[in-house]
Amino acid sequence: MRSDKKIKDKGAPLIGVSVALGYALSAANSRSVSVEELKKRLKIDSEKLRATRPTAVNLFWALDRMEKKFLQCEFKDIKCIKKEILKEAC
Repeated sequence: MRSDKKIKDKGAPLIGVSVALGYALSAANSRSVSVEELKKRLKIDSEKLRATRPTAVNLFWALDRMEKKFLQCEFKDIKCIKKEILKEAC
């Protein structure tokens, strides 16, 4: 995920949806073989997403919600975690 890009979406709800789906896409595309590796990957990509629109409240709300969902699933297998994250984003 490139950190030099800015989100071009406008409107708080759309920004929230965009970053939630970005987080889910990061999880889905991760080649992590352990939950700990996936956690690190999602943390890095979450910080990049947060930097895209630092004043967008819905962006932070959506990422916080996605991270909370990850923590709720943290003790499941990676495939299940990815499925739950996508479900939350949708």
